[in-house]
Amino acid sequence: MAKDPKFIAGTCFEHGNKAMSKENWDYAISMFRQAAKLVPDNVVFRQSLRFSERKKYGDNGTGAKRAGVKLAGVKTKLANAKRSKKWDQVDLAAEEGLEINPWDAGLNAEIGNAAYERGFPEVAKFGYEKAIESDPDNTKYLETLGEILVERGDYKQAQACYARIAKLEPQNIDAQRMATKLTAEEMVEKNFAGAETTREVAKNAYEDADRRDEDDGPGPADGPGQSLEADLLRALRKEPENSELMTKLAGIYVREDRLEEAAKYLKKAAEISKDDDVREQFEDVQLKRYKANVDAKMEASRKDPENAALKKEARDMRIDFMKRQASVLKKRVERYPQNSRLKFDLGKLYVQFRQWDAAIKLLQQAAADNRLEAEARILGGNCFVETGKPQLAKRNFERAAEIVDEHDQKAMYLEVHYRLGCLFEETEKQKAETHFGNVLAVDYEYKDTLARLEAL
Repeated sequence: MAKDPKFIAGTCFEHGNKAMSKENWDYAISMFRQAAKLVPDNVVFRQSLRFSERKKYGDNGTGAKRAGVKLAGVKTKLANAKRSKKWDQVDLAAEEGLEINPWDAGLNAEIGNAAYERGFPEVAKFGYEKAIESDPDNTKYLETLGEILVERGDYKQAQACYARIAKLEPQNIDAQRMATKLTAEEMVEKNFAGAETTREVAKNAYEDADRRDEDDGPGPADGPGQSLEADLLRALRKEPENSELMTKLAGIYVREDRLEEAAKYLKKAAEISKDDDVREQFEDVQLKRYKANVDAKMEASRKDPENAALKKEARDMRIDFMKRQASVLKKRVERYPQNSRLKFDLGKLYVQFRQWDAAIKLLQQAAADNRLEAEARILGGNCFVETGKPQLAKRNFERAAEIVDEHDQKAMYLEVHYRLGCLFEETEKQKAETHFGNVLAVDYEYKDTLARLEAL
């Protein structure tokens, strides 16, 4: 009978520890890596593996000599596995690369990402923590780690991540708001439920209440610490005009998708506090509620394609939602003039409304943000095509083509090269052929690319 993988992994771990005590790093790495492969959700195996890998290179911070060259093949393998969403293969490829350079931030982040996709939160947390050690100012890593920590209920650590993002990006209002919100979450838990048991109580509040008196049947949580919602409602009965308590209660309802109740408390909190942040939270909930109604109507229309009246109603509701969204975003762009994300989102809406000049202005400003540049330039290029300015369109598309990754941003890669091919068809056929060739190398059936290339 084959032995249990956990038993084999445990044996490997013991051998690895013995080798580590003798500073036989190669053998220790081999054993820990095998243990991690057999039991990929065990964070201790990963910690021991990474420690040994770093000691092998004398904690030099860069790994093997010419690590960049040696990692080229590994990263290609990793990209292919990631594109296919084979997360176990992503994990193995990333670990292979980390044996060459255990400080590589991208590879550590890939360990975290693969672990998250596979449902291994401890390993996901560890991977992103190591990535941030090597690249402490990477806001993408900080944001992802923050999300993982929130899911785990580690509000204090998550708050530190968002506070760091807010410091690095003063214009990032979402990060500032999240940092403030998580501080409130931590205080609610500390004040109402106890630092040690809050998350468990909050998660199982109603189940706990039911178990207290099974003979009498289930009932609501009625004592302090039984439920965060009940505690806040109790506090509100004592302080009915406390807008901060209302906002915290609304936050619980938002997370539970109880949007009507959330809107009720946020509306009242905004009226009492006159706080713009609370008002914006109310606006967000209202938009989310309306979006849910739009989605339901669109789904009903899809199920009844012959119903012209229903189709028109769904379309009108969608347009109305977009107008509401644009109205909210326009006010926020004025309030936060440095926030590139808000400008980008409003620009995208203007594109859908075919308001090309307004869209171009916002998208050009948003393109100053490296995270948004590629998509903003592609959308801006499309606007210039629509307004009959092909040279400006080419400039935008060519800049986007330089920075778009064919693996991680496949849809944008295909669009930008297709657009460039079309723009160069009449004037510079060689360039058109090159761009169409780039498209076909990734997707042989993309639109009419093959027909256009053959026509050239």
